[in-house]
Amino acid sequence: MPFFALACLLVDAPWMLVCDWIGMLAFVWIDVNYWNNNCDVYMMQKAFLQEACRTIPLQNNDLMPHQFLMFFRQVFHLYLFAPFLLLAVRPLRRKTSPQFASCTPFTLHYLPLVVFFLLPSFFCAFAPIPLAAHINPQAVVAALEPGLFLDTDAMTLSPELTQGMTVSQSFVTEKDGLAAVGVKLTNFKRRISSHLRFSLRDAAGAELATETVRGRTLKNNDFCAFRFPPVATAKGKTYTVTLTSPDATPGNAFAVFVSTDNIYPEGKCSINGTPQAKALLFRLYYGQPAGKDGQP
Repeated sequence: MPFFALACLLVDAPWMLVCDWIGMLAFVWIDVNYWNNNCDVYMMQKAFLQEACRTIPLQNNDLMPHQFLMFFRQVFHLYLFAPFLLLAVRPLRRKTSPQFASCTPFTLHYLPLVVFFLLPSFFCAFAPIPLAAHINPQAVVAALEPGLFLDTDAMTLSPELTQGMTVSQSFVTEKDGLAAVGVKLTNFKRRISSHLRFSLRDAAGAELATETVRGRTLKNNDFCAFRFPPVATAKGKTYTVTLTSPDATPGNAFAVFVSTDNIYPEGKCSINGTPQAKALLFRLYYGQPAGKDGQP
């Protein structure tokens, strides 16, 4: 309603175009942060970009970061009442402005939708990997070949991954060159200042790779990827990914998405060492091994 009301006022007062565009920018900013992996570039990928880009290097909220979300929420709240305030302070004149007489309210309103949503979505889908990685380091996995993708709508959350807790999932690789593992995490829409530690071990328990990342660099409700040098002889072997945190506390920690049922019997899920009849939601990525010694 506010969008169309402002669009109609725009024909009478061209300067209101600025208000309409600011309101639409605020709306899109809120949309791509609250409903990421849904109302963003992934919606376009599922609709008509599946063959063109199997892996999306960026998300819209990489360009519209969460840090400014509260500001744009306040802007949008003001925008919701703008048409009523404008109508209250002055009558709506019937005469249209010659400058905008040829533009319909529909066109003037939906142009910012193209500018603030469609164009950024296409950029996110086709951005060059070096540029995408500069914006979001997680984008480097877009250069890798996607493998097993374990996801489901029947999911729940693990307990918060606070200091001293462990969440593990074993899996069997499909091919050589295992180069990254993505695990679906949530920060409950909070700014996490603690760290998350990733560990990859082989079937014998030997640690092949480890990485500790700052929580603030990871996204909410997303597959957060941990990359390592490709494992040359990985095909058909079992590996275990383990997540821990050296400093997370309640309210300042991530949780991991897990399925409600065991949808991946090839692997085993455990929380604090206790086997679970569930599975972590994860995905695998493959790259070109640099050597043939089987070690990353």
